[in-house]
Amino acid sequence: RDVAVTPGKVVLRTPLMELIQYAPTTGQVRPEPVLIVPAWIMKYYILDLSPHNSLVRYLVGQGFTVFCISWKNPGSAEAGMGMDDYLQLGFFAALDAIGAIVPGRKVHAAGYCLGGTLLSIANAAMARDDDERLASMTLFCAQTDFTEPGELALFIDEGEVSLLEAQMAETGYLTAGQMAGAFQLLRSYDLMWSRMVGEYLMGERAPMNDLMAWNADATRLPARMHSQYLRQLFLNDALSEGRYLVGGRPVSLSDLDTPSYCVGTVTDHVAPWRSVHKLHYLTSVDLRFVLTSGGHNAGIVNPPGNPRRHYQLRTRPAGGTYRAPDDWLAAAPSMEGSWWPAWHAWLQARSGKPVAPPQLGARGYKPLADAPGSGMHTHLSLFEGDSNAFYEAGQEFNMSLTARQFAAGILRHCRAITALTAQNTRGVNAVAAVEPAFVAAQLDAVPVSEDRDSHGDSGEIVDHLQAIQAQVGLHLADGELPAVVGHG
Repeated sequence: RDVAVTPGKVVLRTPLMELIQYAPTTGQVRPEPVLIVPAWIMKYYILDLSPHNSLVRYLVGQGFTVFCISWKNPGSAEAGMGMDDYLQLGFFAALDAIGAIVPGRKVHAAGYCLGGTLLSIANAAMARDDDERLASMTLFCAQTDFTEPGELALFIDEGEVSLLEAQMAETGYLTAGQMAGAFQLLRSYDLMWSRMVGEYLMGERAPMNDLMAWNADATRLPARMHSQYLRQLFLNDALSEGRYLVGGRPVSLSDLDTPSYCVGTVTDHVAPWRSVHKLHYLTSVDLRFVLTSGGHNAGIVNPPGNPRRHYQLRTRPAGGTYRAPDDWLAAAPSMEGSWWPAWHAWLQARSGKPVAPPQLGARGYKPLADAPGSGMHTHLSLFEGDSNAFYEAGQEFNMSLTARQFAAGILRHCRAITALTAQNTRGVNAVAAVEPAFVAAQLDAVPVSEDRDSHGDSGEIVDHLQAIQAQVGLHLADGELPAVVGHG
């Protein structure tokens, strides 16, 4: 009712996704359509939230024919689906459909997060195979070199990947709880402590907004695909080193020949902008890089009209020299507002003169359903007629995940996080999960019992955290939790 409401039709359904074609709102459109490839770690409608902040609606209003992939939330039946399946049944199937609906036109492809990594792999494979169907490539917060993946590296090593593979062998997928818990630990101040203190201790529930409701709508990942992603990209960095295989043959980003637009965000904890910037030395194409204020989500969902937003932009011409991230930062001019109009202008400069809009669907691609498609309606039907119930259910679900992940994840990673922080400040956000100072400051107004133990303020914090764990039925051995807080 409130999100993913841009009108359109599902024109293709495969075992892994639905392809949505959005209805035009202008009398004429640019001849080159736009294909958006979201990450399947998240639901696609992060890019089609409310009408006022929908990137999809913005592009349609600017005179583009927009297609977007809505990935299936996989279950045990998809356990054997790998990265090649996401390429063939996802990206290339979508490209074939667009070719039938808008024949003879090249496509502006844009990928977000893992969807951007998949797009860069697909583009490299197309360059290898002399497939010239893309007019340009845009990457939002997408890594192509994983040598410095940021704080996620705290959770990814040989032992952790082997453990995940053993767990996924039982279920066929990585659970939504495991995925959500990892991101909560990375931003513990925002996603764990502030929420626990405000909602559980103080009884002050934050009002619902579209981004928070979307964040509660978590997804799973197929076992085979997730194992390949972690091993080939994170652990082995096969893509940047020219060892990643598509169809049994390696692809190289140095073969890319399409103009490219790359967006990083200043406070991104999932794809740090300096890591995203590495695309500069992996390819020699014409490359425009934008660094915008905000994080992994809010930096991308960044509509015009917000006076607090700003960005830096600089273009490296084809064959131009490389600038290291800090040199780029010093040289790139700063601009106020949203980066969306600058991207629109860039796409427009690489598009033909406006033409009549295409029909929705085509022979062989008959419209199957209204947007947002069956994936969204199946999930949200549980809360039909009460959008707040959707949010509240997600919040209760995330509260149990938070405590469970605190108990399991913090105990396992405490030493590594503390050691990293002792060396430098890169781990400061992660170590916040075992830092009691923030919680202690928020508890000043909470009545304190007279029989405080020798831990002082930390003991009081432990009492409240144990109450949270009791709420979700967790029982830790005596002494475990105080030891963790002691690390703080």
